[in-house]
Formats: sequence, C-alpha cells, structure tokens
Amino acid sequence: MYTNHRWSIVYGDPVAIGEYAVTAELPRGTMMELSDTDAEYIDACAGGGNVPLGFLARNTDDEGVTLEDMVLGRGDTKVKVGERVTVYQLPPGSVIEVECENSIACGATQPSDTADGYLLVTSSTGAITTALNKDTPLACQNGRWRVAQTGDYVCGQLQNSNLTPKITATNIRARILIIAGYIK
Repeated sequence: MYTNHRWSIVYGDPVAIGEYAVTAELPRGTMMELSDTDAEYIDACAGGGNVPLGFLARNTDDEGVTLEDMVLGRGDTKVKVGERVTVYQLPPGSVIEVECENSIACGATQPSDTADGYLLVTSSTGAITTALNKDTPLACQNGRWRVAQTGDYVCGQLQNSNLTPKITATNIRARILIIAGYIK
C-alpha cells in the first residue's frame, strides 16, 4: 500500500497519523501539511519553514476508484479529491527511494495521471541532481523533495542520487534518509 513505481519505503515502519481531505490531485508519497484555511484538509507541503505532517498513502484524483480499478484489483490505489485519505509519518532513520523525470521545477504542474506524479525537484533552485554529495540536507516544496535552502525545514538527507532508474534511463532516482527536522 505504501509503494509504487516512483516511490517506496526501503526501511522503516510508517505510522498512521490521521485521515484528512485532500484539496488537489497528487501522487502517493507527496509530503503534506495541514491546510491554512481548514483543519479537515491537507495541502502539499509549501516549503520554507513549514513542517511536513506526513506523506499521502494513496494517489488522489478527480475520479477516485473506478469500476475498472475494482475489477482489476486496484481498489486501494486512489482517492477522489475532497475525500479522506490516510496520512503517514516515517520515523527518523527511515529510508525512502524516489524517482522522477529530469527537468522538473518545484512549480511544475502534476501530470493528469497522478500515479506518474512528480516527487522530486530536478531543475532550477533546489534541484536534486546526480552530482550531489551524500548527506546533502533536503526539504520539501510543493510536496516535492529538494535541496534545502536557507529558512527551509530540513527533514531528510540525501543518501544517493545516482541510483539506476527503474522507469526511464534519463530519470533521477534518489535514496533519502528521514531525519529529525530543523530549520536551515
């Protein structure tokens, strides 16, 4: 339930912290925060000094689970925008792997199929590239992992950004260590 072809937990036991309604179409693994306007809703973590609440356990989209999904055994893959979805946290010391296309800025619009959504910033400010050093501090912006900037809430450390991509050879696949957070 916690993994897909772009995001997986390598080590660590996720802890369910609650169910919240989601305001947008987002992929599983997106880092989330409480909405500024309604405590029942969550949004993609905006970044800066905002502390992530946790990650989405399922994709969200405008349809939710369809009859085709149920017939094909994909009943737990997505939730309709506005409905409740479980949010999980990973304790410090946990490790995740994330894969994303090259040249994705933090403001890039998510693709129409959220299963193929963007979970890394791979272009412009905060880009995660294959040339980064181990233990580079990472933060989240628009729910995506990026290299932490001054004033960001750091909640991860890059372990390796040069893993062999599983989807497309030109993608970036990174291993991230979850850490106890701090402001950079």
